[in-house]
Amino acid sequence: MIYEFLMSIEKFINADCTNRIVKIANIAYKETNFDAMLFIPSQYHTSFSTYSDRLYQKTIDVFPVYSCEFSGDESPDIVKFLRQDIVSTVNWNREISPKIKLRYKNNKTKSGTIEEKLYLDKWNNLLHELNNLQDCTDSSSFIEVENYKNEYIHISILNINVMVIRNKKEILLQGELGEIKRYVTNFIFN
Repeated sequence: MIYEFLMSIEKFINADCTNRIVKIANIAYKETNFDAMLFIPSQYHTSFSTYSDRLYQKTIDVFPVYSCEFSGDESPDIVKFLRQDIVSTVNWNREISPKIKLRYKNNKTKSGTIEEKLYLDKWNNLLHELNNLQDCTDSSSFIEVENYKNEYIHISILNINVMVIRNKKEILLQGELGEIKRYVTNFIFN
């Protein structure tokens, strides 16, 4: 299976792969559910780094991913962080682990992120914060989310409804938490 897989991706390896991260989307391989491939040069990984510097410099790590796990424009440090803490790229039987940037404040639980920036986080943490937001009646509580496409939404409470705003101006959805969760799931994974 692995040999066939490697032969099927050989045609995608080119000079770009030696200089920067390359994501090839819309790939289907009969043995997996992955829909993309990631090619990362040596500055993005540590394979063979302690064995041989020459081999390390020439090694391009290639592995299947779900499209929502990587944008394809990440820095070496972000790729290393994602692979270490969010996406187990060596486990080909893994659950989908989407790339999420998150910032939130919940005045009821007295929890939130620090500063104004969004932080890389896990899907389960986003779901947890969505559930916490349901019980919050304070309109200054919010969740900000960025997906792998670098699209942004803001989720907050308005009266008893949860509201989703895109690009800080366009109200997309206002309703019950279940409806909001379905929207956010689609936003993150698709």
